[in-house]
Amino acid sequence: MNLFFVVGPTVVGLLLGYIYQRQILTRLVQRIGLNLVTPLPSAWDAAFGRIQDRPWTWIVVTTHDDRKIYGLFGGGSLASGDPDNRDIYIEHIADEAFRLEEREHGIWIAASEIKFVELIPD
Repeated sequence: MNLFFVVGPTVVGLLLGYIYQRQILTRLVQRIGLNLVTPLPSAWDAAFGRIQDRPWTWIVVTTHDDRKIYGLFGGGSLASGDPDNRDIYIEHIADEAFRLEEREHGIWIAASEIKFVELIPD
C-alpha cells in the first residue's frame, strides 16, 4: 500500500511530462478545431524548446556587428531560458558551408551581442 503512494505519483508525473513534451494534448485539441494559446512566454522559448525533440539543428547567429557565427546546436549546446539574458552556447562551430571546424570547445555568445538567430532544419 505504501509503495502505491510512491510509485503512483511518479508514474503519473512521468506520463504527464511525456504528454506535455510530445504535445499530444495540443495536437488532439487542434484536430477538433480548437487553437490553444502557447504556455511558453516567448518565441525564443518555443523555438529552442522544439529543438529538444531533435538530436541537433544547424544554427546561424548574427551579431550586432553583422558577423555570422555558424554552428551545430546539439545536446551539449544551450540557449538561456532567462528572459533578461538570452545568451547561447553552441557546442560545435562550422564555416559558411556548414563544415564543422576542428575545435575542442564551443562558443558562448553573450545576449548583448546577438542581433538575431536562425535555426536551419536539416
